[in-house]
Amino acid sequence: MTRTALFFVLNWLLSDVVTACLPTHLVRVSEATIMNYALRVRQRFTKPACCCPPALPSPFIGAGSPRPELPPTAVLTLLMRALELNDIPEADAGLKSMWEFAGDTTRFIFKNNISEFIESAHLTAAEHPTSFYGMAMRGQGWEVEGPINMVGGDTDACWIATQVIKTISCDGRMRRWQWELRKNRRPPMLGSWYVESIGSSDRHGNFDIEG
Repeated sequence: MTRTALFFVLNWLLSDVVTACLPTHLVRVSEATIMNYALRVRQRFTKPACCCPPALPSPFIGAGSPRPELPPTAVLTLLMRALELNDIPEADAGLKSMWEFAGDTTRFIFKNNISEFIESAHLTAAEHPTSFYGMAMRGQGWEVEGPINMVGGDTDACWIATQVIKTISCDGRMRRWQWELRKNRRPPMLGSWYVESIGSSDRHGNFDIEG
């Protein structure tokens, strides 16, 4: 393949903006060097490798809305997975599900305006890698730590549950998040679990504040 052909390939693989960044001295170097340089430039203009979403299950339909058949443990994993794949199956599907599962406190803060909530989540994720949405939407990964705590015992009468999730940011920093979930005790969502709050640890992963 000639260098001229390579540049046509690069124009096809990369955006015009990215291709324009290729320095003119590349015409004097090897084809392998051109391709390696193009790969580095492309990575610069796309998400970092650590922020790429995981393999997509087939089919993936998102977290949806609260429903009585979902136990609290399933709510956590479905929502975290939905945020990882935020734009699948549609734009901001993950954030829309977070709103559907949000309690009254979150809705009060955003004055029942889902658009403001979504805008705020994106802004926070972009500016603060160790924020919850920065971690959930752009981080390297997450895992559930320990068993869920069903306050008062794992019975039908239990209506509060807590669970800790550990996350790693795109730049390698760690945070833990304590989720508090509550069960709706009246219609129209009777028996379904929702997210009351998500509390952050400090940079060491501790929740206790030393005074």
